[in-house]
Amino acid sequence: MAVDLAALEKKLLDWVVEWNEGEYDGELDAETDLFAAGVLDSMGFTGLIAYLEDEADIEFDYEHAEEAGAVSLRGLLAYCFPTAAAADA
Repeated sequence: MAVDLAALEKKLLDWVVEWNEGEYDGELDAETDLFAAGVLDSMGFTGLIAYLEDEADIEFDYEHAEEAGAVSLRGLLAYCFPTAAAADA
């Protein structure tokens, strides 16, 4: 299955903005560390992953996500789709 990472990244970014309901006033892009910046807490991250699973028709592997750098949207997509992310780089 071919994945349009740019489109998926945009959808995830839109989801994060909606989740925050205007409460986060910092700069937010695909490289933002979602936890360090205070954009998402554990509940928000769980919601984001559920949305990603639905949109991309995948099952997320939580086991190594944090150590793999899946704390930004781009890192998350690279973790879930390593082959596609490498091709886009």
